[in-house]
Amino acid sequence: MKAVLRPGVARSPRLALVLSGAFVIAASGCANQLALDAAAAGRLVDLRAELASDARKGRLPGEARALARSLAAGEIARAKGPDGLDRLRELEGCARPLEDALDHKAEGTDEVAALAMRMLLDAGLVAPADVRAKAGAPGDRGEATSVAAAWRAVGARALGRAKDATRRRELLVDGALGVRVAALQAAGEAADPGDFDALFDVARRDPAPLARTLAVGALARIGGDHVVSALGDLWAHADEPLREALVLAWWGPRSREVGGRAKLVATIERQKGTPAITAAALVAVDPGASPSERGEAAGSLVRAIGAGPARDRVHALGAAPEVPGVREAVLLAAGDPDPIVAIAAIARRLEPSSVSGAPPGSAARRDLVAKLVAIAAAGPTADALRARAALARVGAPEVLPLLERALVSPDPRVREAAGVAFAKLGKPSRASFLLADADPRVRTTTACALLTGR
Repeated sequence: MKAVLRPGVARSPRLALVLSGAFVIAASGCANQLALDAAAAGRLVDLRAELASDARKGRLPGEARALARSLAAGEIARAKGPDGLDRLRELEGCARPLEDALDHKAEGTDEVAALAMRMLLDAGLVAPADVRAKAGAPGDRGEATSVAAAWRAVGARALGRAKDATRRRELLVDGALGVRVAALQAAGEAADPGDFDALFDVARRDPAPLARTLAVGALARIGGDHVVSALGDLWAHADEPLREALVLAWWGPRSREVGGRAKLVATIERQKGTPAITAAALVAVDPGASPSERGEAAGSLVRAIGAGPARDRVHALGAAPEVPGVREAVLLAAGDPDPIVAIAAIARRLEPSSVSGAPPGSAARRDLVAKLVAIAAAGPTADALRARAALARVGAPEVLPLLERALVSPDPRVREAAGVAFAKLGKPSRASFLLADADPRVRTTTACALLTGR
């Protein structure tokens, strides 16, 4: 698909090279070609055998990334229908290292090809002009088929220029949600004041919560006192995600000094829940706020950490900056009887930058890690998964034995989480065994984690 590549980017020679991993070998200098071929072709039995052989030879640490790329490229090449859309969505976070495979898939005309094109565009790997040219034919006819809507969405996503304003606004009310979402994303990039009326109408009337939230985000990019005032009219009937978007919009650089900060202060004083907590976290460190406003925001965060619904307390533990009173609140929450709250507080204390933390090698750190390990070892529960993820995030090696057992769990969610955790811990050789997992989501999520390190 030469037409859609960025200027100066050469076309990959052949799909066979992409799938065989030959380009990976050239870059890495070593890889098991049999394993790469098996990964690319989806021959899981053969891949498991090769992985076992390479593990015995100590080769896996050096070739895990190459295997992940071949596996993911093969999944992209074979992607068809609804299952194929799922596979590509699972790989959206690692589009850049999979550019060649996505480029080839985008040469098609079905919905999967359209999603591949969107992924290339979102990652900045394709020129918007080329995307508009490719998407124009099916999109211009306004057909009602899902394939036409998918390509219409691709075209809408590329309408970020001032000259695209008329078409962009038309697609904000398209009958297909995917098209509206793409047009809203383009509007966010355009930040065109002329879009105000159309965006505000979407924020008020669109039946889809995602569209309303994106419309508020696009309005935030426009900013100004008229945006601040108009968004205030949405609060009473807004759901929580939309209220969160309103808070972030008021904090925007074009709105904060023209009424946005006042809206945030009022939110802290009069509201509860995660939007109010987010507002408090922003005002607490805002140099433009008065000392009393920052103090009230800090006090609100301390109260939110100490009491209230567990989900709000966890949100406060993650959002609260290091301001007076927060350290003591975190220390208390680490001993909370609710494991969800305790896990979040302990994880915060284990972060290197936390003033309420425990230094590496200290007895306090050992105690905190031991508490998380005890929760993580409790079986395939949601709390156990949270604790394992927290241990992996802070690089605690004590979680490794638990992750080893998780590799053979009958629950694919547990195996998937283990693959991501091994990648975060810098243990690619252990995560690579899940590239041959029977569950396709486990395979693709692990591959993406290996390719991105997260």
